[in-house]
Amino acid sequence: MKQASVYLGCGWQDPINAGYSTLHRGPFRAVRDLTEAGVHVQTDFIDGGHSWHVWRILLKDFLTRVAFLPATTASATWGA
Repeated sequence: MKQASVYLGCGWQDPINAGYSTLHRGPFRAVRDLTEAGVHVQTDFIDGGHSWHVWRILLKDFLTRVAFLPATTASATWGA
């Protein structure tokens, strides 16, 4: 059975990190909540705010590190 996984990226200076938004709980709480629920979370926090510069870097990281990686062919017991 494949484990659920989430990619979460954010700029360190994004206003949601400081708790300015009452609608968004912030990425750190989201990581904690998902991890406690048994979901694997891959994080990517970079220098910057809520801007195109940050979004562009996070998109490139997601596409190259997550979206287009081939599925692993190792058996479940490999390396155990």
